[in-house]
Amino acid sequence: MNLNISAAHNNYSSRPADERFETITALKEAVGNRAANSVERKLKISDLRAAVANDNNVVLEADGEELTPTHWGFGQVAKAGGAPAPYLRTLSPELAVSCLNYGLDRSVREEPDARLKTLVLDRGGMGTNSLRALTSTTYGRIWDKDVVQAVENLNEETGNRFDNPPEWGGKKGGLYASDRDVFIFMIDGGSIVDGGGERDQLHRGFFASNSEVGNSGLNIMTFLFRWCCGNYMIGGAEELNALNIIHTHKGPQHFVQLAMPFLLEFMNSSTKPMEAAIKRAKCIILPDEEKEYISNFRNRGFGVRELTEAKRLALEEEGQFVNLWDSIQGLTAYARSLPNVDTRVDLQKRAGSLLKLAAI
Repeated sequence: MNLNISAAHNNYSSRPADERFETITALKEAVGNRAANSVERKLKISDLRAAVANDNNVVLEADGEELTPTHWGFGQVAKAGGAPAPYLRTLSPELAVSCLNYGLDRSVREEPDARLKTLVLDRGGMGTNSLRALTSTTYGRIWDKDVVQAVENLNEETGNRFDNPPEWGGKKGGLYASDRDVFIFMIDGGSIVDGGGERDQLHRGFFASNSEVGNSGLNIMTFLFRWCCGNYMIGGAEELNALNIIHTHKGPQHFVQLAMPFLLEFMNSSTKPMEAAIKRAKCIILPDEEKEYISNFRNRGFGVRELTEAKRLALEEEGQFVNLWDSIQGLTAYARSLPNVDTRVDLQKRAGSLLKLAAI
C-alpha cells in the first residue's frame, strides 16, 4: 500500500492507544523487542494443520508445535488454503478448522513440494507461541526495527533536525506500530524553505512505513508543506516524492542501497533551490484575461473547474491572484477540499509540478 499525504492523519485517527508512541526511542524498543522474540522458519504446507485448542480457539500444528495465529497470521493461513478469512471467522471453531484443513490438503495435492516461510513470536515458555506471518519462501523480510533504527541514525547524521510533531494538547505523536506494521512521521524543525513572504514558508517532512509480516512493502514519502494540524492534516504540500520497495528476495538489499540514501538525500538537501524557485514563481505574472489564463493552464493538464476554484481560493486565502505562486497555492487549497484521497493527491502533485516553470 503506497503512502499519500493523508497517511499521518489516517494513522492518527485510527490507531488505538497501545499502538502510539511519543518518542523514536520508545518505538524502537517496542519493535526491537518484538523482533528479538521472533524467529523465521520454513516448512511444507503438508506440515501445517489446523486444530481446535482447549480454549476453543483455532490453533495451528506445524512440525509438531502448536501455534496461535495472530489476526493477520490467520488471514495468511486462510489464503494458503484458498479460503476467505472473513468468512472463516464467522464459523464455529470446528467448522473453520475443517474448512482450513480441506483447503490446505487441496493446496498440497496441487503443489506437493510447496514450502512456506513462517514468522513465529516465541513467548519464552509463557503459553503458546504466536504465528505472526506465513509468506512464500522468496519473501525478503525488511524488519520494522531496522527501518526505525535507520531513521534514527539518519536523523543523527543531520544533527537531529527532524522530530515527530505534537498532537493537539502538546503530546508528541506520529509514531505507530502494531503487530503487523510500523509508521513514522517526522518534520524538520530546524530548517525552513523561505519563499520571501510571511505565508510563503515551507517545512520539510517525511513518512516511512513498513510491514515485516507481508501487509505492505517499505514505503517512504518526502514532501514540503506549509502547516500541520494537531490531528496531522497537512496543508500546502509541495514536491511529493515517494519510494516503494516490495519485499522480494532483494528487498533487504534495496533497503540498504536505495531507501536509506533516498531519505538521507532529502534530509540533507539544501533549501536554496526551492526558495529561489518560489521567488521566481512570484515574478511570473498570470494573464489578465481569465480566458487566456484558463487556456494556458488547461494545456498543462488542469481542468476548468480546478482553475476557477484555484483563483477563487487564492483570492480568498492569499488576498491576490497575480502570479504563478498564487495559482499554485490556489490549486493546493482546492485539492484540500476534495474528498477522494487519490484525486486530492494527484492535484497536489500537479500543482507542485508548476514550480518547474520557475526553475533555472
